[in-house]
Amino acid sequence: MMKREPKSELDKAEAELWRKAEAGELDEDAFAAAWRDMEENTPVSAGEIAQENTAMLKRRDSFRRVAEMAASGFSKLPFVCHDQNQIGQDHH
Repeated sequence: MMKREPKSELDKAEAELWRKAEAGELDEDAFAAAWRDMEENTPVSAGEIAQENTAMLKRRDSFRRVAEMAASGFSKLPFVCHDQNQIGQDHH
């Protein structure tokens, strides 16, 4: 498997952290601490932030579409209450 070339400072820091872990230079606790430090202290560019925001918005929109389809399908089930006044009432 071919490793991808790190593009951003964060990618480079992550690659270096994984290299150290694979070389046995970091135990589990040191790796976790270094990972937190990397995420908190590695600068990212405005372009990287914009890319992340775009990806998050796409995921949110996909989830919203699936939720709308599920709600539409569930609303057609015979045991689903359609009267808002009856929600929470016991119907035996």
